[in-house]
Amino acid sequence: MCIRDSISTIGRLSGSIVHDLRNPLAAIYGGAEMLVDADLPPAHVKRLAANIYRASRRIQELLQDLLNVSRGKTGTPELCRLREVASAACDSLAATARAQAVAIGLSIPPEFELPLDRSRMERAFVNLIANALEAMPDGGEIRISASLEENGGAGDAAVLVRVEDTGPGIAPEIRSKLFQPFVTAGKRNGPVSYTHLDVYKRQLKLTPAEYNLLCYFLHNPDRPLTRDMILNSVWGYEFFPNTRTVDAHVVKLRQKLEPDPNTPRHFLTVHGVGYRFLP
Repeated sequence: MCIRDSISTIGRLSGSIVHDLRNPLAAIYGGAEMLVDADLPPAHVKRLAANIYRASRRIQELLQDLLNVSRGKTGTPELCRLREVASAACDSLAATARAQAVAIGLSIPPEFELPLDRSRMERAFVNLIANALEAMPDGGEIRISASLEENGGAGDAAVLVRVEDTGPGIAPEIRSKLFQPFVTAGKRNGPVSYTHLDVYKRQLKLTPAEYNLLCYFLHNPDRPLTRDMILNSVWGYEFFPNTRTVDAHVVKLRQKLEPDPNTPRHFLTVHGVGYRFLP
């Protein structure tokens, strides 16, 4: 029983690590692909390179944290302005929030300074904001606030941070075990079914970007999707007006999946908006 529980814990820990690494790796891959495939102006090249650098640093920090845990080490707190830490987390997900029409409000007094492990606290904010965005695909509001609370009359004070959103709330089935390790309610859309797309018994060979784009369309059927929404969700970046990355990949999907690419039935153009996927 103990061995089985240990193996189960290792499996859940591995899944959690993969989840944390997936986003920065996707950002690195997507940025590198755009640098290779697109003829970008210098300002956009510099911005993509900065995004790749930040994603690489994020992976380095995650791996260092894992190494420290395995060796029984703890990080050294540093005095940080709480508003700056929360603001950095908000900035990293601002494009996703805009694409989903989610407003993020930050109400933390600038004078709040606390001894923190900065990278861990920023990741905590990122995870909370990302979870809220996952629960509000059609718009909403996230409010992040902090207040000074007296600690039971002992003369000490603590800072209470609240992260609230207008989503549906925590799933009832996980409320009682919310603070247990590795608790999850699963992804919003569940597993993707590819049987809805008629590929006429052809064997498909998709690049990683084409596959990710197809998954995004399958997760959002019969819904107008702007190019910046697609680019941010699939490649992890805001829309660059001088690039045709989304259009080029939609053309490739049409060529591989549509019976007649010139008269698409599944990947439809919505003029003035972007695309709509019909299963």
